[in-house]
Amino acid sequence: MPMNRALYPGNWKEIAAERKAAAGYKCEECGAPSGEWIVRHLTDRMKYLTIADEEEMYWHAEEYEDKEVLVQLGVAHLDQNPGNNDLSNLRVLCRRCHLVYDLPFHIEKAKRTRLNKKDQAKIMAGQLRLFKEQL
Repeated sequence: MPMNRALYPGNWKEIAAERKAAAGYKCEECGAPSGEWIVRHLTDRMKYLTIADEEEMYWHAEEYEDKEVLVQLGVAHLDQNPGNNDLSNLRVLCRRCHLVYDLPFHIEKAKRTRLNKKDQAKIMAGQLRLFKEQL
Protein backbone atom coordinates (compact mmCIF):
# COMPACT_ATOMS: atom_id res chain seq x y z
CA MET A 1 0.00 0.00 0.00
CA PRO A 2 1.51 3.38 -0.97
CA MET A 3 2.34 5.67 1.90
CA ASN A 4 0.47 8.95 2.35
CA ARG A 5 3.39 11.33 2.90
CA ALA A 6 1.06 13.96 4.39
CA LEU A 7 0.62 11.75 7.48
CA TYR A 8 4.36 11.58 8.18
CA PRO A 9 6.53 14.24 9.85
CA GLY A 10 8.70 16.46 7.67
CA ASN A 11 11.87 14.77 8.91
CA TRP A 12 10.64 11.22 8.22
CA LYS A 13 13.52 10.44 5.85
CA GLU A 14 16.03 11.29 8.59
CA ILE A 15 14.12 9.26 11.20
CA ALA A 16 13.96 6.25 8.86
CA ALA A 17 17.65 6.54 7.92
CA GLU A 18 18.67 6.70 11.60
CA ARG A 19 16.50 3.68 12.43
CA LYS A 20 17.95 1.64 9.52
CA ALA A 21 21.51 2.51 10.58
CA ALA A 22 20.74 1.48 14.17
CA ALA A 23 19.45 -1.87 12.87
CA GLY A 24 22.68 -2.43 10.94
CA TYR A 25 20.82 -2.19 7.60
CA LYS A 26 19.21 -5.58 8.21
CA CYS A 27 15.59 -6.63 8.59
CA GLU A 28 14.84 -6.88 12.30
CA GLU A 29 12.52 -9.83 11.66
CA CYS A 30 14.35 -12.17 9.26
CA GLY A 31 17.83 -10.61 9.24
CA ALA A 32 18.03 -10.10 5.47
CA PRO A 33 20.69 -7.49 4.58
CA SER A 34 19.66 -4.36 2.66
CA GLY A 35 20.73 -4.22 -0.97
CA GLU A 36 21.50 -7.95 -1.26
CA TRP A 37 19.94 -10.30 -3.78
CA ILE A 38 18.56 -13.32 -1.92
CA VAL A 39 16.45 -16.41 -2.45
CA ARG A 40 14.02 -17.43 0.28
CA HIS A 41 13.52 -20.93 1.64
CA LEU A 42 10.33 -22.62 0.42
CA THR A 43 8.94 -23.58 3.83
CA ASP A 44 10.86 -21.54 6.43
CA ARG A 45 10.28 -17.91 5.41
CA MET A 46 12.95 -16.72 7.87
CA LYS A 47 15.70 -18.61 6.01
CA TYR A 48 17.34 -17.22 2.92
CA LEU A 49 20.56 -17.46 0.96
CA THR A 50 22.45 -14.63 -0.65
CA ILE A 51 23.57 -15.08 -4.23
CA ALA A 52 27.15 -15.33 -2.91
CA ASP A 53 26.25 -18.59 -1.09
CA GLU A 54 26.93 -20.62 -4.24
CA GLU A 55 28.02 -23.83 -2.50
CA GLU A 56 24.96 -23.87 -0.24
CA MET A 57 22.74 -23.26 -3.29
CA TYR A 58 24.44 -26.10 -5.13
CA TRP A 59 23.65 -28.60 -2.38
CA HIS A 60 20.23 -27.31 -1.29
CA ALA A 61 18.77 -25.50 -4.31
CA GLU A 62 15.56 -27.59 -4.28
CA GLU A 63 14.75 -26.16 -0.82
CA TYR A 64 14.75 -22.55 -2.07
CA GLU A 65 12.62 -20.49 -4.42
CA ASP A 66 13.73 -19.99 -8.01
CA LYS A 67 13.13 -16.24 -7.82
CA GLU A 68 15.84 -13.88 -6.57
CA VAL A 69 14.63 -10.76 -4.74
CA LEU A 70 16.44 -7.55 -3.86
CA VAL A 71 16.15 -6.79 -0.14
CA GLN A 72 14.72 -3.32 0.38
CA LEU A 73 14.15 -2.06 3.89
CA GLY A 74 11.38 0.12 5.23
CA VAL A 75 10.49 1.37 8.69
CA ALA A 76 7.17 0.07 10.01
CA HIS A 77 4.96 1.76 12.57
CA LEU A 78 3.92 -1.11 14.83
CA ASP A 79 0.68 0.64 15.87
CA GLN A 80 -0.09 1.70 12.27
CA ASN A 81 0.04 5.38 13.30
CA PRO A 82 2.53 7.38 11.16
CA GLY A 83 2.36 10.19 13.70
CA ASN A 84 3.76 8.00 16.49
CA ASN A 85 7.50 8.05 15.82
CA ASP A 86 8.63 6.85 19.22
CA LEU A 87 11.56 4.46 18.75
CA SER A 88 9.65 1.67 20.52
CA ASN A 89 6.96 1.96 17.82
CA LEU A 90 9.36 1.74 14.84
CA ARG A 91 10.80 -1.45 13.38
CA VAL A 92 13.08 -1.93 10.37
CA LEU A 93 11.58 -4.59 8.09
CA CYS A 94 12.19 -5.89 4.58
CA ARG A 95 9.26 -5.63 2.18
CA ARG A 96 8.15 -9.24 2.77
CA CYS A 97 8.24 -9.01 6.58
CA HIS A 98 6.51 -5.61 6.45
CA LEU A 99 3.68 -7.03 4.34
CA VAL A 100 3.34 -10.06 6.63
CA TYR A 101 3.22 -7.78 9.70
CA ASP A 102 0.63 -5.45 8.13
CA LEU A 103 -1.58 -8.26 6.73
CA PRO A 104 -4.07 -8.42 9.65
CA PHE A 105 -4.47 -4.63 9.53
CA HIS A 106 -5.05 -4.70 5.74
CA ILE A 107 -7.64 -7.47 6.09
CA GLU A 108 -9.53 -5.53 8.76
CA LYS A 109 -9.44 -2.31 6.72
CA ALA A 110 -10.68 -4.13 3.60
CA LYS A 111 -13.53 -5.64 5.61
CA ARG A 112 -14.57 -2.20 6.91
CA THR A 113 -14.34 -0.73 3.40
CA ARG A 114 -16.57 -3.49 1.97
CA LEU A 115 -19.17 -2.99 4.71
CA ASN A 116 -19.15 0.80 4.22
CA LYS A 117 -19.59 0.42 0.45
CA LYS A 118 -22.42 -2.04 1.03
CA ASP A 119 -24.12 0.41 3.43
CA GLN A 120 -23.68 3.29 0.98
CA ALA A 121 -25.17 1.23 -1.86
CA LYS A 122 -28.23 0.47 0.29
CA ILE A 123 -28.63 4.13 1.22
CA MET A 124 -28.33 5.17 -2.44
CA ALA A 125 -30.98 2.58 -3.30
CA GLY A 126 -33.30 4.11 -0.72
CA GLN A 127 -33.18 1.27 1.77
CA LEU A 128 -33.20 1.95 5.47
CA ARG A 129 -30.89 0.06 7.75
CA LEU A 130 -32.51 -1.67 10.73
CA PHE A 131 -29.37 -3.27 12.12
CA LYS A 132 -25.75 -2.30 11.72
CA GLU A 133 -23.60 -5.16 10.45
CA GLN A 134 -20.77 -6.05 12.80
CA LEU A 135 -17.15 -6.41 11.79
